[in-house]
Amino acid sequence: MIYNFKEIEENLYKWWQDNGYFKIKDISKCPKGNFSIILPPPNVTGKLHMGHALDGSLQDVIYRFKMLDGYRTYWASGTDHAGISAQSKVEKLLSADGIDPKKLSRNDLFNTIDTWAKEQIKFIRQQWKKIGLSLTFDPENPNKYELFTLDHSIHQTIYIELENLYKDGLLYRDVKLVNWDVKQKTAISDLEVIKKPTKSKLWYFKYYLENSNTEYLIIATTRPETMFVDTNVVINPNDERFKKYIGKNFINPINGEKLKMITDDSIEMDFGTGVMKLTPAHDFNDFSIAKKNNITKYDCCIELDGKLNSFANNKYFNLEGTDRIIARKTIIEVLNKMNLIEKIDENYENNIGYSERSGEIVEPLFSLQWFVKMQPIVNKMKDLFKQNKEINFISEGSKESFFRWINNIQDWCISRQLVWGHRLPIWYHKTTKEIYVNHLPPTDIENWEQDNDVLDTWFSSGLWPLVCTKEHRCGELKDFYPVDFCQMGWDIIFFWFARMIMQCAYYDSEISIKNIFIHGLVLSEDGRKMSKSWGNVISPDDEIEKYGIDALRFYLISNCTGDNMNYIPQKIEFVQRYLNKIYNIKNLTNNVNEKYEFEFDKLNFLNKWIVVKFNNFLKSYTENFNNYKLTTAADMILNFSWDLFANKYLEMIRKIEDKENQNIINYIYKQILILLHPFCPFITENIYQEIFKSKKSILDNIIPQSKKFNLDEEFFTNTFIDTVNICKDIRIKKSLKNSIILDLNLITEKTIDIEKLNNYLKNFSINIIKVVTLPTDNNKKLEKFSYGFLEFNNNFDTNQSNEKEKLIIFLKEEITRCEKILSNENFIKRANPEKVKLEQEKLEKYKNELKSLL
Repeated sequence: MIYNFKEIEENLYKWWQDNGYFKIKDISKCPKGNFSIILPPPNVTGKLHMGHALDGSLQDVIYRFKMLDGYRTYWASGTDHAGISAQSKVEKLLSADGIDPKKLSRNDLFNTIDTWAKEQIKFIRQQWKKIGLSLTFDPENPNKYELFTLDHSIHQTIYIELENLYKDGLLYRDVKLVNWDVKQKTAISDLEVIKKPTKSKLWYFKYYLENSNTEYLIIATTRPETMFVDTNVVINPNDERFKKYIGKNFINPINGEKLKMITDDSIEMDFGTGVMKLTPAHDFNDFSIAKKNNITKYDCCIELDGKLNSFANNKYFNLEGTDRIIARKTIIEVLNKMNLIEKIDENYENNIGYSERSGEIVEPLFSLQWFVKMQPIVNKMKDLFKQNKEINFISEGSKESFFRWINNIQDWCISRQLVWGHRLPIWYHKTTKEIYVNHLPPTDIENWEQDNDVLDTWFSSGLWPLVCTKEHRCGELKDFYPVDFCQMGWDIIFFWFARMIMQCAYYDSEISIKNIFIHGLVLSEDGRKMSKSWGNVISPDDEIEKYGIDALRFYLISNCTGDNMNYIPQKIEFVQRYLNKIYNIKNLTNNVNEKYEFEFDKLNFLNKWIVVKFNNFLKSYTENFNNYKLTTAADMILNFSWDLFANKYLEMIRKIEDKENQNIINYIYKQILILLHPFCPFITENIYQEIFKSKKSILDNIIPQSKKFNLDEEFFTNTFIDTVNICKDIRIKKSLKNSIILDLNLITEKTIDIEKLNNYLKNFSINIIKVVTLPTDNNKKLEKFSYGFLEFNNNFDTNQSNEKEKLIIFLKEEITRCEKILSNENFIKRANPEKVKLEQEKLEKYKNELKSLL
């Protein structure tokens, strides 16, 4: 039977919600205490993509496991208002409808965006349901827990933080060089600047030595429009070619002004011509060099709208009011006619910064902004670390990246020139110009004017762990702070996670997250980033429609090691076959007693074997889960349930008569469903309710505790199992019918009851002739098993060359796959050691099998 995942998944999520399975439990019913997760709030502009599917699935797997493992759980959810991107999106929509956003009042534009955002949030909730997220939910009060980063309760908490920062002298206003988005007309952070390789033109200009018509230096730039405010020319102090010019003046070709030559160690002598123009007002590196050399002239020639100002007017040019990109053409034409261009590199490739939100080329510009001093906050966070309030960085390398970034942190520009966001709680006195920063407005509000800027979106969500728990509006979630687990992609570790840890440490003197898992991106099959322009985007909606959410979840988690992962459709098809196998096992269940308990000593040898194997697996499985090694746990549940339970145990036990067999089948199958549930919640819930005819949920169960059993007949049991499985493989390879009896000798140093063994093996058309210590005939086929070899007496000369060739091809392909994986340094470095070991064992097995066929 092919299970109908669409039918299974259709109504279960609502059933879980309506029946209170996502409610917070009574602590008295939860022996292991509290466990909390925060969902990184998705942007209201977002649409479900593979990253969301991976994010949500990883968190939900952990959360459902903790629900089943005796914890009182809380999963905080909410959405981010996405400042600049949401405002940009709505302004485009308004413009498309013939409405000029600039003509709307502040309140009207804010309310328009707010209405649009609320509709987007409805869509996001449907996305959460689609991937099965068990977010905390109260059916009697559906909106009790979910937050939005512009909620009033969050608004007040953030305002209090700003008030405290100002009182502590950490919030200040200054004119500084910032990244400026000329399209949105707002400052943006370094992290919101995306560097893209771009083909540009590199112009080489002649800077003549003062009072010389023949002697000049060649200086190259991709931004000739900034030359209007050059202050100096710069060389490396050790550059022998130009030492004679130090302190001398050169003439700026664009306006005739004198530029004194200075030196700086940062200039690379072998880069370009070795001489650089200095433009402190439009380049961060130039600004740094200017400060070191006590240069204080920082004139700007580009305004906040991206157009040139009066500095672009002189006897050669009249470019005031012209966009800086358009002005380039005129500048080049004029200077070329003046013979001041040495040459042009038409295919120069350099990294240009673009605004992540608007796509516009970012301009470094001087602007009056509000900043937060970050070093004192970093120091406070480090002091907390010294008090053993550490974060467990689960992903390898993430801790080093975190500390590398915070150790080089700069002051944070937190003001944005937008409407959509938390308006700064900063007022200026109309008469005295006094500044008032407080979470409450001035009592004589008529005498004050509030700052028009809003907060950086990332600052607004920086207290997310606190506002979701300790500072939550419902007032009953204090016990869930600090938050136990959070995960996210590498792309927001600095945008959000690092700043969130620092903000919460400053606000509450606590490290807000106990465990953090950072994962990579989901790439296309060929390893490229998914992009609409490349036509390689795979929609989770399409994959869910094809394979179901359970298959997608299991595939994503079982392949997520923390590094980037390639999306390979064949692997999700494999998972779907696995789930189909699990679904069909239910047909082997009968007379299920949910409270069944067995007496181990009274079980037959094969039932003892599967019980021991299950408990060994259970111990490792729970350990991996508790250490957040989900990829390993996924591999373990698949290998146990498919290989050991289905392919080995069920195949063998059906030919051994015992009244306890059915009970053990039911028992192990039930435990598999419970343990598989975190990965695949829909199919496991469906099977559970069907076989137990229950109105309860699989979530009413608990993770079983592993027990230690001694397998008293280990040699006998393993010999039986090995023999059956080896003979099964022989039949497949040689295309032998099951009715053909395989006669063989047992080559081993150990003794065994052949009569008893044959009594079971006869059900599988296998007969042990005798036990020997050495092969009886060198021409007979040998197969290794746990304690020796099996020597086959049968003649396997058959005309099955086609089958043999197919098998050889298969084995060669698998060997190539294994070798490719094991040669990947990132896989070896980031994957769980057990996963690496498993691939190594597979490779060895495939090589041996191929060798035996050639």
